[in-house]
Amino acid sequence: MDYKGHLLVGYSVGLIFLAVMNLTLGWFSKDILSLVIYSLVIGLYCLLLDVDHPISTITWIFVASSLLGLVYGFFLDRTIMYYSFGLLVFTYISAQLFPHRGFIHSITFCALASIPLFFIFGLPVACLGMASAYSHLAADGEWLKLV
Repeated sequence: MDYKGHLLVGYSVGLIFLAVMNLTLGWFSKDILSLVIYSLVIGLYCLLLDVDHPISTITWIFVASSLLGLVYGFFLDRTIMYYSFGLLVFTYISAQLFPHRGFIHSITFCALASIPLFFIFGLPVACLGMASAYSHLAADGEWLKLV
């Protein structure tokens, strides 16, 4: 499936997840900043599993944002530079060392990739990231791939 299909499935799953969890548990707020964050999380996480492919859309997004972050960080904020370098290294390692549809296309990786969201935004957004990443697996027909 290409990136357009993954975005369609990812946003469908993400919006359903947002609606159901908000109606049942009241998890998500509706202010504009939160809605932007939810949208970005869904978009990034539904494409994230293709970072193991050297010419995928998410690989190019990560490379471009890393290079911009390195330039910005060099002149203005060293912390941004370090995070950007880490993202660039992660992208290179993922695309070069992991086979396509290997470990990165697994439920385990979905869970591991959602951990930073937990520490930055909390449990609801981490679960949204997990659901969005899992939508990628489901769209690829790999429903129960653990590793």
